[in-house]
Amino acid sequence: MDQVQRGLSSPSRLGEIYGPDTFLASRPWEGASRWLTSGGAHIEAMTGRHTAFAGEMPDLCHTATRSAVGLQLMRDAGLSPSAAALVYDSTEQYVAHIRALAAEGKRGVPVYRVPEDVLPSASSLVPSELLGYLNDKANLTELAPSEGVPQREVLSGADFATRKWTLPIAVKVATTEANAGGRDIVLCVRPRHLRRAIERFNEAERVVVEQFLHPVRNDSFQVAVMPDGSLGGFPPTLQVTNYRGVHTSSIHDAADPPPAAAQALALAAARRGAELGYRGVCGFDVLTGRDGRSYIVDLNFRICASTGMVLLTPELQTTRKLPVVQQMTAYFGGGIDSFARLASSFVSKGTLVPIGTFDARLAGQGDGCELTLLLFGNDRHEIELELRKLNQLGLGFKGWEPPLLQQIGNALRNRRKPD
Repeated sequence: MDQVQRGLSSPSRLGEIYGPDTFLASRPWEGASRWLTSGGAHIEAMTGRHTAFAGEMPDLCHTATRSAVGLQLMRDAGLSPSAAALVYDSTEQYVAHIRALAAEGKRGVPVYRVPEDVLPSASSLVPSELLGYLNDKANLTELAPSEGVPQREVLSGADFATRKWTLPIAVKVATTEANAGGRDIVLCVRPRHLRRAIERFNEAERVVVEQFLHPVRNDSFQVAVMPDGSLGGFPPTLQVTNYRGVHTSSIHDAADPPPAAAQALALAAARRGAELGYRGVCGFDVLTGRDGRSYIVDLNFRICASTGMVLLTPELQTTRKLPVVQQMTAYFGGGIDSFARLASSFVSKGTLVPIGTFDARLAGQGDGCELTLLLFGNDRHEIELELRKLNQLGLGFKGWEPPLLQQIGNALRNRRKPD
């Protein structure tokens, strides 16, 4: 058992974590924040990420995430899709569901902070103001142990834009608005990166300029703050990021555990959030350097992109006897029916588990589909081989390229460019 789980409960469904009389309202809201990458069909696809692990918790999700074929694929993989889903086809219907549930005395759980007229704070499990505070990057020093916080400075966007900086640095927006998906950070290694950061953040009210770390590990720890304030633990994951530092996938490898000190930082931050009144899933990004020191670099007091992976991994690994799992976001140009046919052999042998599907046809967005997939193997090389096979069948994966394209991309990025 992972150290972060020792002595902690191990819930496997969201309904166990949030308790009765709550509902999941995970849809991001257009225009609510400029620091959150969202738009078009992807917003609706995000509401289908929780179907496989919501449990008995009512889950508001778009019709396109509940296709009969997609749900059957999950069942074929040994999962039990939520039977408490409330589907919507329009934002008006989504808000109507929220109001009806709130009228019954249920409290909503958003993934990202949304406008008051969508989910009133009085109808939210965690007050909107507290969510804003906990997810504001400027407050890291108040929520994490001091020894686990990188050197940093908080200043206005205007002051940041006019100061002279010695590179490399990490620049992040500090805001109580929703922030994620790479819009909220720029890693500045070269002058052109700094120019990008100035262009993006010069009008921000506050930014954080942080010590640039050169990690040998990038771990994510998710913790559940249960209704009584106690903590529940999950398997840790290694985060895979692109060259801009944007998260693209997650890996759990039982043979490659994270440092105990990194796990301790995450638990300390979770306990602090619990003391302030937070309840639910929270995730912490922790970087560990060559010297063995670990630092928390991001706090996510919300359900995370890989929450389904860490909830489902223990039971799925028990049945498959495969110690390594990787979560990927995939895109397929054909319909969900075509995907199901090509994926069936992978599902049957246990190396592929779909935990979220979005059939664009049901949203009037063409014939493609967006998928959240878990891939299992004895080691990471086996998973890489499965990715290549699926790619040859027409799947594209966020943050992953076939070997030849990887070599070309790396060569282009490593070429010296004028600054």
